[in-house]
Amino acid sequence: MKKIQTQVSNEINVKNISAYFEKTVTNFGNGAKIDTQKEYIGKKVPIKITEIRAVLNRLHYQGIAAYTKTKDSKSGWYYYNWLINKGRVVELIVDKQKCELEKLKQKQNLTRNYDFFACNSACEEIPFEVAAEYNFKCPKCGKSMDLLNNKKSMKTIDGKLAGLEKELLELAEMGKM
Repeated sequence: MKKIQTQVSNEINVKNISAYFEKTVTNFGNGAKIDTQKEYIGKKVPIKITEIRAVLNRLHYQGIAAYTKTKDSKSGWYYYNWLINKGRVVELIVDKQKCELEKLKQKQNLTRNYDFFACNSACEEIPFEVAAEYNFKCPKCGKSMDLLNNKKSMKTIDGKLAGLEKELLELAEMGKM
């Protein structure tokens, strides 16, 4: 079996995952729940069953996946049918986008109210007061620091803010479906 390297992350990037869940789909809340067994996923996805179990447990911890446990009367084995709540995925993405939006608004406020300095290596952006304490020498590399163009930074931040707000509106529409 082909082994695919996995990384631990809060981000879920699985291409065409809906194609792997083919059993039953029922409406539930804002999204659909898709019911399947991990062994069925293992047949469709070239990943070891232990890695699938680890991913499903991480999704369960986030509230994205839930399971039902049934016992086979003939063999005595327990089977776990996993349910994927797509509505919860949208909720988590919206929460993350809102946090990012708040951070960008704080950065926008700082950029609007302070002058920032940085060296040519762009080690770090430092406000005027701190740069003056270091005699306009970068504390990391020792090179001289120059005033950054706040208009350019503000334009970049404004563009990112507009993009995030647009994404949040689109996600809000998805949540209503």
